Amino acid sequence: MLSAGMSVVMYFYDELEFQLSSVVSFSSAMTSEMFSFTACRQLLQMFFAVIFFHCSEYALAIVFHGKSSVTVKSLLISNNYVLAMVGALVEYFIELYFFPGMKEHWLVSNIGLFMVVIGEIIRKLAIITAGRSFTHLIKRYHEEHHVLVTDGIYKYIRHPSYCGFLIWSVGTQIMLCNPLSTLAFAVVVWNFFKQRIPYEEFFLRQFFGSEYEEYARQTTSGIPLIKAILISRSCVSYNVFRGNLQTCSFYCMRSFHLYCSEQLLIQSCFFSVTICFILVRFFEILSRMYNFSSKL
Repeated sequence: MLSAGMSVVMYFYDELEFQLSSVVSFSSAMTSEMFSFTACRQLLQMFFAVIFFHCSEYALAIVFHGKSSVTVKSLLISNNYVLAMVGALVEYFIELYFFPGMKEHWLVSNIGLFMVVIGEIIRKLAIITAGRSFTHLIKRYHEEHHVLVTDGIYKYIRHPSYCGFLIWSVGTQIMLCNPLSTLAFAVVVWNFFKQRIPYEEFFLRQFFGSEYEEYARQTTSGIPLIKAILISRSCVSYNVFRGNLQTCSFYCMRSFHLYCSEQLLIQSCFFSVTICFILVRFFEILSRMYNFSSKL
């Protein structure tokens, strides 16, 4: 009786050991695929680009505005931004696992890396050139040190920091060979600046008057397809509400808040679709693991 019981225990022990070894072998194979040379290089480039971007933004804010005037908001990390980056990484790992050949397009990846570098240079040149006149938040009241900067890179582009960020953000996804995130980042960032630029330019026209009007006519916004749309809209707003800044500010703020609500709805829908996609892929991975262990 005792020997029979020992035999049953040994059988279950051997079976458990076999299943564990199968899982370990599958995990090691999957890990080696997920962390190949391609993945390691692309992910390291991505993490370095993100860390450098945010740390340098914070450091330059301290240099020009002093540590006492700078908060963690100068890191430019919001909940939506984190969600977007997490979504990009989820897409990367899913495509790396199911379609590893997609990540081997080194010409595409290197073009993305080049865009990241160029975008970073353009944005930092904009910040350094503007100095104390550059802030991460739109100023609604004119301050003494706020001057109209028209030299350097601002001689050609009115909003070089926005231009640099658009190139940088899209470049990070091209660098990872993420087709879905590349399109999503391009659309969302472009749409954000489409709403932000006229709001900002209204106050700039209030601060600098005809000087800014002339400057705006001689330069481009730096964001594709926005110049013709936004300048005309801003000019109409400026002419209609020229005599009543308070009323115009109210309408601008209301439009901006409506835009934020619309963006929240769009992002919620996008997040829900992403979660559904992840769950489908998760169950598919579990199914493949089960089939793999069955074959072993």
